[in-house]
Amino acid sequence: MKLDIIGDIHGCLDEFTKLTKKLGYQWINGIPLHPTRTLAFVGDLTDRGPNSVGVIEVVYQLWKEGRGIYSPGNHCNKLYRYLLGNGIKVVHGLETTVGELERLSEQEFILVKEHFIELYEQNPLYHVLDDGNVVIAHAGIKEEDIGKQTNYVKTFVLYGDITGEKNY
Repeated sequence: MKLDIIGDIHGCLDEFTKLTKKLGYQWINGIPLHPTRTLAFVGDLTDRGPNSVGVIEVVYQLWKEGRGIYSPGNHCNKLYRYLLGNGIKVVHGLETTVGELERLSEQEFILVKEHFIELYEQNPLYHVLDDGNVVIAHAGIKEEDIGKQTNYVKTFVLYGDITGEKNY
């Protein structure tokens, strides 16, 4: 399988569309398709850009049809926890996605919420492909942690090698 790996779209659907077209993808029925390649997403689909809902729906449809691969990032994890009703601070870009969600009708909101939760829950933190020669993870993974699913690995995959420092 030939992959085009894309990370950190951050709600920038127009730029994502332009990129996929430049890579030779044809947009058919609202999703980018290529005859010989597959899109792989390494998280941070949402926040900051103007169309996180659109990005969620495109990635969800690709994944649901078996035409795309997805692993979450830290922004995906935060949105997931927000949608579950956890007490999440709506900052660092999440406010743009929440604003979009609040402008949807109740029926549209429920559908997007269901799609995102399904996408998040039905996909692994990272993918190991090509007989272990390719690992797709948002922030990275240490070689010795491949195959493990501990809290440490989850944190590393989502956030990288964090030091505890805060950037304000």
